[in-house]
Amino acid sequence: MSAPSVANSCPTFLQYNQLSERFAALYHAVGHADTGDAPSFSPFTIVALGFGTGVNIIATWQLWQTIGSQHHASLFINEFGNKFSHSPMDDTANKAVTLHDIRRPRLHIICTEPSPLSHADLDASLLHCQQHDPTLTPLITQILTLYPTVVSGCHRLHLSETVTLDLWFGDTATNLANLDANLDGASGAGVDAWFLDEVMGSDKPLTPPPYCTPPIVAQIKRLSKPSTTGVSKAYDDTVKHVDLPLMAGVAHSHIAIVGAGVSGLMAAWSLARRGLQVTLFDKRAPLSGASGNPRALLAPKMAPATHVAEHLHSISFLYSQRLYRQLNDLVNNASEPDKLDKPDSLNQPAAIFEPTALLDLLLQANIDTVLDTAKVKHYPEDMAVVLNPHQAHAVMGLERQDLQQHVYLPQAGLVNPKALADTIATHPNITIVAATVKQISSQAPLNQSVELSISKADNNGVTIEQQRQFDAVVIAAAYHSQVLDHRIFDFRKIRGQLSWFVPSSQQLSALPKIPLKYNGYCALFTPQQGDDTVNPVTPLQPTFLLGASFVRNDTATDIRPSEHQVSLAKLLTAIPEMQNILAKPEAGNTGTGTDTGIDSDTDTTATKTRQPYIDTTGWQARASIRAQTPDYHPLVGQVDDQGLIWTISGMGSKGFAFAPLCAEVLADKMTGQFAPLPAALLARLDPKRQTLQTALGCRKV
Repeated sequence: MSAPSVANSCPTFLQYNQLSERFAALYHAVGHADTGDAPSFSPFTIVALGFGTGVNIIATWQLWQTIGSQHHASLFINEFGNKFSHSPMDDTANKAVTLHDIRRPRLHIICTEPSPLSHADLDASLLHCQQHDPTLTPLITQILTLYPTVVSGCHRLHLSETVTLDLWFGDTATNLANLDANLDGASGAGVDAWFLDEVMGSDKPLTPPPYCTPPIVAQIKRLSKPSTTGVSKAYDDTVKHVDLPLMAGVAHSHIAIVGAGVSGLMAAWSLARRGLQVTLFDKRAPLSGASGNPRALLAPKMAPATHVAEHLHSISFLYSQRLYRQLNDLVNNASEPDKLDKPDSLNQPAAIFEPTALLDLLLQANIDTVLDTAKVKHYPEDMAVVLNPHQAHAVMGLERQDLQQHVYLPQAGLVNPKALADTIATHPNITIVAATVKQISSQAPLNQSVELSISKADNNGVTIEQQRQFDAVVIAAAYHSQVLDHRIFDFRKIRGQLSWFVPSSQQLSALPKIPLKYNGYCALFTPQQGDDTVNPVTPLQPTFLLGASFVRNDTATDIRPSEHQVSLAKLLTAIPEMQNILAKPEAGNTGTGTDTGIDSDTDTTATKTRQPYIDTTGWQARASIRAQTPDYHPLVGQVDDQGLIWTISGMGSKGFAFAPLCAEVLADKMTGQFAPLPAALLARLDPKRQTLQTALGCRKV
């Protein structure tokens, strides 16, 4: 493959689509807007039929940056990696966010690619590009850092605070058909400019042009705005002059979100990044509900590789772990000036995501469909791989476990909910308010707004009642959501208790080296400074967690020793070797204590002996209530007919996997942007979908 040249590859697309002039017009419009004008948040959208080596995208991104710096350098604040600072719980401060902060233009690039390059091939190709033009190095580095695992489906990459890239891997016509242009509550998404072919590192066009097929032409017509332009490098089509498109979209500028669990937090983040002002209400504090565990295990629930594109858990996992790693970089970069003259233990900020990897023991409860180790071979090795028994035992750290059936997931890891919440709270467009939302009233049709009746304590602890007006509200209150709006599904309520304890030094040396997944899961982690403000943990003290229990229709959150035993029994059933590791040495030697009823894998005598005693009296725990739908898909979208009331709820036990991508879907719908999921999967998230009316007894449990 010849070295790609940005200079040779891109002028046709940039010049004939008039991108320099159109980008400049967007920035000029923002800079000269009347302060009374309603802000608009839809991005300028480009669709490229092909990603190839990415040179067209890099050149477009570079042009966007150049135009922005020439017109309004002040708009380029708060990019990923820069530090935010404000008081996250200050309701009265009303952070000094200027109109420029709210209205700055955004660029959304969508690429379809039927034959994506591997990361290694892309890296090698772009190396030549860097050598040709070293100024592109920061952009190329970011592309390579975020480049996704090569599996079918849509992969959203946040290149910067104002530039989003969606890579749709798979058949072009199918991917275009999956773009949903009829989004709720707005004038709909639409394409502003098309790059109609990709040169794949060559100066010669593809023959025949990929857009010539009738299905693709039909999709181009469906997705285009009246002012859309399109350029083919194959024919060097001359595009007639058109009026510069306006940024169409909804007029929401101040959004209320009810509930500061992971769904509400991620919705706040996605909306704030688009320039909207967000007030996030929670009756106590962020993470006070089901999202507040010491750690959340992030790992995919495996499905056959051919189903990934429309398998919510798989595609959400890929996005979430990529975003969490990016947020780690944001935190680390922001903390650099604060690291001087501090003890080593305080130098590093708490990581949002710890990439531990994970071993899935492939018990049937972990599998959506029939999946054996042979089918795992269809996955790229950087997502899932079957190790030989020697490798698996070495990775796991246990000697006797049967590992004939397993999957090693190298991208899995542990999420620190407290660190995630703290980072989101620092965004200057987000204000967090401790208050109870009692009622939500739509003011339509007389006034396109919503009114929240809230109850909160003043500085003296006296309860006061308030009414607050917002342009729209997002309900993210888990199973309480239906109380705030009866049109939201009344979720199944499932109690889950997660248990943890501090192991002895002897236990610590023998525990599994990485998280394990079975009918439950277990993981070793080290609490960070501040984690003890949310849960009873000891910072910097290695801790072993396991769980979780599963109790239907129980909304109590008391800590139950009996559920310690439930989680322990799951662990010992899946991994009998843990029996002796967790046993108290003195109790095990005397043969006293409670018989768990679980056979030890070391019991080879003819007469069954009493099991070593495992003392759980010192264990800690957290119990919370999961909100679950009958079809195991959350609710994401519009609740009313006016586009004023929305919801993101019903994540079940998968909130830290689902919520980041679902929040992007929600924000896209609210601002008139193409969502990063196929239309069929978007339909399965619709809060009004028919499957929610199916009787529970007719569904798989």
